[in-house]
Amino acid sequence: MEDYTVTMKGQMDSTTERRLSAEQNWLEILDSNLQTLQNIWNEMGLPEYECKERLQNTVKQINNLLSDMIAEEESYMHLATSKIEYYKTEVNALEEKLNLQEENEGDFLGLVVEEHYYRQRLKQLREEEKRRKILYSDLIENLQILYTRLGEDFSSISSNFDLSTEHLDALSAQLKRKRELCKSRSAMLKMNMAEIKSMVEEMHYTTKSSFKNSLIMGEDITQNCSLQFLKSVQSFHDELKHEYVKFIEQRKLICEEKMAQLNQMWNCCKIASEQRQLFMTSIKDKYSEKALVQYNNEINNLEKFYESRKPVLQLYEEWENLWQMKINFEKRGLDAVRFCNRGGALLQEEKERKLIEHKLPKVFKKKTNIF
Repeated sequence: MEDYTVTMKGQMDSTTERRLSAEQNWLEILDSNLQTLQNIWNEMGLPEYECKERLQNTVKQINNLLSDMIAEEESYMHLATSKIEYYKTEVNALEEKLNLQEENEGDFLGLVVEEHYYRQRLKQLREEEKRRKILYSDLIENLQILYTRLGEDFSSISSNFDLSTEHLDALSAQLKRKRELCKSRSAMLKMNMAEIKSMVEEMHYTTKSSFKNSLIMGEDITQNCSLQFLKSVQSFHDELKHEYVKFIEQRKLICEEKMAQLNQMWNCCKIASEQRQLFMTSIKDKYSEKALVQYNNEINNLEKFYESRKPVLQLYEEWENLWQMKINFEKRGLDAVRFCNRGGALLQEEKERKLIEHKLPKVFKKKTNIF
């Protein structure tokens, strides 16, 4: 404001000098023109009274013209004064509304300068008001969306219309906090829902609850970040987690039963240990749903294999049993204590040994013929 006044003061000093010079020239021109008229009237031979009358008329016309000009300029001055008052009122109101005061001493060196200053000041304030209104509207709109998502009351925020920088800064800070809260709750909801859907899919879970079904079938539920909704989802998650733990324990028991059955079938089908190991290493999680399917498939395949090879497998098993009995008899034959036994046990043992020696070649021959 001070720089502006100094600049305008310099311009006014220069203008004053030019005005004084123009007034002097104007008086000289007026006097010269009046003298010219007087000479014309004298040459025309007009009487003195008529020359005097004409001079008076000329002065009167000049006065009338000046009066009209004065009236016009006064109207301009009054207009400038009224504009200044209007601008001042608007400026004061906007400065108070925007909490944006500017000090000025009121030394404007004329109404024109003062009118120009307040007009420009009002223009600046209106532009600032427009900018703040846009910012305020944007902040309120985004806050309303976040408050709705968070399930919170927005009426206390929307009812306080204040364009001061302090209030706008407070709204901006509040918007940032609410966004962070929404982000945090959304992340928690996404994590819970990912686990819920995973457990539901694995357990083939079904429910009659419309709320739970809406959660399971919903694509994106993170738009609702209210605390009540978050607690409801968390409660369902905890409930499902409890059932899931029992489900996993039950499936583990079933898998262990299947593995025992599988070992039994491997033994029946005389599957080599390398092949068994290869199958087990192909299963990443031996208690998973996928593993259970693999166990059942392998058992079914082994049962089919056993049925298709049943005669030879039974002979092979019979031969193995006889061979094992033969080995056991041979081990006992090395024990001298057995000769001390009485009551015909040694005789019975010898009969059994001979029977085994008799059966072994026959079983082996049958097995060989089948192959």
